Amino acid sequence: MKTKLQNKWRLPTVEEFENVLYPNRYKIPNLKKYSPYWSSAVYGNLFAWGFKFHNCETYAYDSKYRTIQVRPVRNVSSDSTNSSNSTIIRNLEVYNQDLDRTNWQKALVAINKLNYE
Repeated sequence: MKTKLQNKWRLPTVEEFENVLYPNRYKIPNLKKYSPYWSSAVYGNLFAWGFKFHNCETYAYDSKYRTIQVRPVRNVSSDSTNSSNSTIIRNLEVYNQDLDRTNWQKALVAINKLNYE
């Protein structure tokens, strides 16, 4: 039996930004086109990758401690509902709101809270 936590909200991968979210950016509610968003990709202890929707740019953000936008996603599963809180795009369920603009570590904590609501 599958539990709710087996399909957790998380940060998108770089590949998901480039191949799913960016081509469908006009279907994503409340997206801040010119603001960078955190991805799940990291390098080293201090750095993580970000993504900009206005030009499909993936870049090495200079520090996990900078504050940028957070947009959770999770894999579509049999219990995905496409409710008022999310939009289903291809293989991803996308949260319809950005979480508070924050650093990378706090983004993980905020997303984890969604998994227990």
